[in-house]
Amino acid sequence: MKTDVTVSTTNKKTIITKGEKEYENVDWVFQDGIGYAFPNPASVNIRNMETTGSWWKINKQNDSPKDEVKMDVFKLWLNHVERPSDASYEYIVIPATTVEKMEQNISKNNVVILLNTPEIQAVKNTALNICQVVFYKAGHIQISDNLTLVSDNPGIIMLKMDGEKITEISVSDPNRELGRFYFSSNEIENGQFFHINKNSNAKRKL
Repeated sequence: MKTDVTVSTTNKKTIITKGEKEYENVDWVFQDGIGYAFPNPASVNIRNMETTGSWWKINKQNDSPKDEVKMDVFKLWLNHVERPSDASYEYIVIPATTVEKMEQNISKNNVVILLNTPEIQAVKNTALNICQVVFYKAGHIQISDNLTLVSDNPGIIMLKMDGEKITEISVSDPNRELGRFYFSSNEIENGQFFHINKNSNAKRKL
């Protein structure tokens, strides 16, 4: 842990002391150049204190040292109740940012959550004109009034946009199960398909 932890609750920022505590109505958290923003104020748990462990316990790699070390570690999490039902949460991870930028809400204001369901999660960055969609199973999503995206299989799709026009598409099969990635859009004539290479991802400019 290289820096202090700054927490904003109800638009009031505070540098917190070391320890473990639950914070309510959190707008954002900042630590070591990374911001964590909550579109809806949330209750979060933070632990920023000395922790004992080993690299082997983390990654189980044979070449990792098993000697225990003590270091200050930052941990942030949402406390799920036991067996939650129809629960949801939203957060945005913002790399390479500052406390000043977090206060301005630049990244939060540029990110629009299009859908957040057990089947599909989708966001759009209006500043970068990028839309990212995770399909946990086959389905469709309305990106805008004039743009619909349909996937025939689970996977991840990223669209680079120019207004309502798709200029570049990237797809990924994290499960490494597909030989081809089938999807279509009303903005693309006759749909599209991709061959998934050995790295389980593909890109195409349109």
